[in-house]
Formats: sequence, C-alpha cells, structure tokens
Amino acid sequence: LYGSVTNAIIAERLAELTEKEIDRRTVELDEPIRDLGTYDLTIKLHPEVEADISVLVYPTGMTAEQYAESLVAAEEAEEDGAEPVEAEAAVEEEQDQGSPCLPCPRGASCLTERVEHGRPTGRQCLVTDRLQPYDNDAEESVIGSILIDGDSITSVSAFLKSEDFYVQRNRKCYDACIALLERGDAINQVTVARKLADTEDLESVGGAPYLGHLVSSVPTSVHIEHYGRIVRRMSVFRKIIRAGGEIADLGYVGGPDADDVLARAEEVLYGIQRGRGERDFAHLRVFLDQYMEQSGALQDLSSVALAPVITGFPSMDELLGGGLQRSDLVILAARPSLGKSTLALNMARHAAGEGYTAGIFSLEMSGEQIAVRLLASEADIDSHRLRMNLLRDEEEQMVLDAIGLLSDLPVHIDETPFQNVMEIRNKSRRLQQERGLDLLVVDYLQLVDTGRNDNRAVALGEVSRALKGLARELDIPVLACSQLSRSVEQRPNHRPLLADLRESGSIEQDADVVAFLHREDQYVSREDWERKFPSENYPENIAEIIVSKHRNGPVGTVPLYFRNDRVRFESLDYAPARAMEYVPV
Repeated sequence: LYGSVTNAIIAERLAELTEKEIDRRTVELDEPIRDLGTYDLTIKLHPEVEADISVLVYPTGMTAEQYAESLVAAEEAEEDGAEPVEAEAAVEEEQDQGSPCLPCPRGASCLTERVEHGRPTGRQCLVTDRLQPYDNDAEESVIGSILIDGDSITSVSAFLKSEDFYVQRNRKCYDACIALLERGDAINQVTVARKLADTEDLESVGGAPYLGHLVSSVPTSVHIEHYGRIVRRMSVFRKIIRAGGEIADLGYVGGPDADDVLARAEEVLYGIQRGRGERDFAHLRVFLDQYMEQSGALQDLSSVALAPVITGFPSMDELLGGGLQRSDLVILAARPSLGKSTLALNMARHAAGEGYTAGIFSLEMSGEQIAVRLLASEADIDSHRLRMNLLRDEEEQMVLDAIGLLSDLPVHIDETPFQNVMEIRNKSRRLQQERGLDLLVVDYLQLVDTGRNDNRAVALGEVSRALKGLARELDIPVLACSQLSRSVEQRPNHRPLLADLRESGSIEQDADVVAFLHREDQYVSREDWERKFPSENYPENIAEIIVSKHRNGPVGTVPLYFRNDRVRFESLDYAPARAMEYVPV
C-alpha cells in the first residue's frame, strides 16, 4: 500500500475476507496508519460485541507472508546482535535483475541505483518506510457530493484534476463526472454508472454498490470545496515527494556543470508551484482593492514594493504612467550601435538610486564592460580615457567617489553569455527570494538560447511569452532589449515601425510596451540635413524614444540627449519643428 491506511480501507479488506458488509465506523482507529508494521485494532460489531484484529501494513512488491517473515528475521538478528542483511541483499539482487524497486524490509531508508543493459540509467529509487499521503475519506466525499448534487462539481473543477485523486477507482469516478460535465449531461449515480460502463471501468471501481456507498458516505454537498481542497493538498504533498526523488536523481547523475544541475533541480520544484497557479473568477472588489493599493503607492513613492519603477527620465515616466509598471514586459528595440544597451543600463542605474533592486542579464557584454560604462557615466569622465586609464589627478578621485557610490547600489549582474529561458527564470526567482528584485533587464532578446534552429520566429515567440510570464509571476517589470530588422535602413523614412521587430511578430503581441530608440543623425549627414531642412537645427546626438505600443496608456515620443563620451542619455526638452512622417497609432 502507498498512502495512509484508513478505517474505510480496513473495513473493505475485512468485507473481502468475511464476505460480510462491515461498516467503516465500527473500526476504532484514532488516526490513519502511515507507517509499515503490525497494528492491533478493535472492531465494534455491536454495543456489547467487540472483536480484536491485527492489521499488517506491508509494502508493494512483497507478499504479506514475505514481509512478516522479514520482520521476524530482523527481530531475531537484533537479539543475536547481527545485522539482518539477508533480506535486503535479496531485494538488491532482484533490483539488479530489472525488477521494480522494493522497500527495505528492515524499514530503513536507502538509495539503490537501477541498471539496464549493464549501464546505469541515472535514475535513483528512493526507498522509505513512510507511506505517501492521501485522504480516502476526502476523495470519497468529493465524489459523493457530486453524485448527490451534480451542479456542485463546478465548485471544484477549476482547481481539482483527476490526477489529484490517489485511489484509482475514485480517479475513474471523477473522470466520468468531468466527461459528463463537458458533454452537458446530468451527473448522478445512474449517469455516472452508465459512463463507467461505457469505458469498461464500472466493475473495476466496485460497481453500482460502490457508487451507492459514495452517496451514503456524505450527508450533503455543501462542503465539497473543503473536501476538494484536502484532496488537492494531499496531491501537492505527493508531488513534493516525487520531486525529492527526481532531485536525488539529478544529484546522483551529476554532470559537468553544477549550476545547470541546480537549475534543473529548482525547475522541478517550481514545476509544482506552476501547477498550483490556476485561477478562478474573483469578485470585482478584489481587483478594485488591488487598484487602491497601487494608486496609494503612486502617491507614496516610499512604498517601493508596489510603486512603478522609475526610469530616471521624467517625460518617459509621465508617458508610462509613473514609470515601468509591475508585471509588464517592456521591449526596447533599435538597430545595432544606437545605444539601447546604454539606455537600459541608465534606467537600471536610476531605479537602483531610488532604492529599487535591479537585475541585469548581459548576454552580450561582460560584467567588466558594464561596470566601466556605469563608472564613466557616474564619474562624468570620458569613457575612452577611463578604459585606457588616462586620467588626471582630480579625475582619479572622481572615479573613486563614483566607485563608492555605485558599490552601494542594489544592482546585480549576470554575465553568462549563453543562457536559456529556464536559467533566466530560475536565477531571477532566486535573486528575488534572497535579495529582492524590482526590475529585470535582459540584454538582449535575440541572444537568449532557444535550443532550436528550425524556426527562429517561433523560438523567439516562446522566449517573449516566457519573459511576460516571468514578469507576472514575480510582479516586476521586465525590460528586454531587442534588435530591429534591416528594413529600417532600406526605406527613405528610417523611423522604426512595429513590423520591424526582428524575427517574430509574437514579441509585439506579448509586450505591454514597445519603445523604439531612433537617432536621425545616424542616417542623415549634416550636409544632407541642412539641404533638406535649412531652417532647422541638425539633430546631432538627439535620440527619440518612440513608444509605439502601450497596452494600458498613450503612445508618444520622448526626446533625449545622448552623450557618447559619457555613455549616458539625458533628459531634453526638445520638440522637432517639422511634422513627423510617421505617427504611432
């Protein structure tokens, strides 16, 4: 047996042995049995008639006689002061021959490796004397409630799945109820029996008498959700146990990269959490309460946990409703060498200066390169001279002061060049758990390892969807840089369009905000500009942040000034006199 042994199971076994109907309530059992061994119990057949019985709980893979003999052998060995290894050795011998892994008859915990075709499979079998948790009474109460009131299934169908039932026949009954629900048929004892008969499962679940037992086991369907939550909770506990075995497998198999094994182990645990992420209808006031909390955070900027993450550029923050909104995926796209990485770093630095914790995945630049860029911007020193260490005496002190200031900022950088979405997700979760996380920067989208080369557009679509899911899961804005296609350079008007997002239209669909970085001076020389627009100043180092998509607000253009020598963008009150040929919609 696996799971707790209840009075219902004992009564059922007694009924099989005696061919008499035994009421489970006559079995005096204070709490379900969860361990292997022998237990003495009392059966109250009548107020004045009692019977004493012995219940032997033994593991799957052994007969009751084999297990009883192993217990006797173990006791005799302990009396003689010797280690009772014979039974355990026999189990290991059977395992080497490919048989299912059996629990140790001594009740000890051990790990044994299974072997196939003379080579280790890498799978480990975790053997323990503890039984997997489940609640048969709760499972039966759920099915019984549905049979009493077919409409009550809607109270549990959103979060309770058939695999959450541990007892096989209860699972089959629930499957039949779900099938009837999907067809729009009535759900009762008769229709469920017919459905089980159609799938040839009626006899295996115990026939019509078992369905009658389920109906009689629960007086009303009012508490079905409570019973369902118990079944769901037991299911999660069993998944945790299985996850422990899978993590043990990973540890025994190992691999050349410990971080990769750790990431996969974390993914096993987070897989359980994702499975519990189902959502159902919630009353409007729930979301209104959330709005009140967030609007209060907008007024009280000291509430960093709820407030939007500021970018450091007032016009940009105003356009975005106070800053980068939590749970939003923000795409910052541009052609190469226009400064999108610099702008993303500037935003992260400004946010960190206001107390927000920023995480940066740099798939393109090394951590040292990022540090030098931030240092040049903070110390207000020419970045080229800083890299070449050609500093004047007073500038050296400025650099030291900037290093001290930057070192105190909550900015964390991961410079691993090749990473997939799973690694990014796991590292982000770990960072949030250990140090907090308010803003995540991914530089850049096309460098994320997708593990596939057959269809690049589909692969990038999976990346953008995963990043959007991560933003919602961690409740943080995710700022992802992206490349634009060459079509920008092949038309007279070089202002980017949403269609220019490289390799995937899914990026546009998944993103909450799409902002393009555009610099006209990179496409038009001063001479050509003065010839076309003699009355206007040449837009040297003028950058425009073109917000072409804003799911929850307006679109527009924010002008910035780019200081190339200081590797930073600065706010600029600039409005071009000429009408733009492209107006974001």
